[in-house]
Amino acid sequence: MPLLESTVAGAAYGLSAVVLSHPFDTIKTRQQTEQTTKTRQQRGGMAVLVQLLRNEGPWALYKGFGPAAAGSILFRAVPFTVYTHARPRVASLPWFTDHPLAVSTVSGMMGGAARSLLECPAEVAKVRWQINRRVQVAGLYTGVSITMARNVSVIGLFWCLFEGTARWRKRVCGEWHGLSAFIGGAGCSTLAW
Repeated sequence: MPLLESTVAGAAYGLSAVVLSHPFDTIKTRQQTEQTTKTRQQRGGMAVLVQLLRNEGPWALYKGFGPAAAGSILFRAVPFTVYTHARPRVASLPWFTDHPLAVSTVSGMMGGAARSLLECPAEVAKVRWQINRRVQVAGLYTGVSITMARNVSVIGLFWCLFEGTARWRKRVCGEWHGLSAFIGGAGCSTLAW
């Protein structure tokens, strides 16, 4: 996959993901961080949604959208870009020349590490804005180690599965390259997560 094509594909995926999921994420974040004053029990998602719409209006569902969108575009484009750039370099290393799935896994892991460095501060900022709190630079990398562990393993596994199923997808899909890419992307993402 050429470098520009992989970057654009990742960016498009990132933007569409946040446009569709951000209202749900805002409700989840409110639900996780607010408690009712009378019972001190967590409210259901529908109660949070109704109160949010009544008190703040429908645009409140998109609070924190800016950093979420920027982060989503970046942290979904970066693994594709890093993978595409790293793969030939990893493949040229002595042991890796005979182990193509290891090349895919390690290159994907490198993409996952790069994603983590962008994702963590964007997520921290998004959550702070969703709950109407100030963003402080000192805390932007809170949780980076667990984010890194998750992304390195999941994105490495994704690329291993994607490349490992390439021949099978070509056999099943024939000349329908778009269908092959869709099955590979959707299926391997689901399996990796």
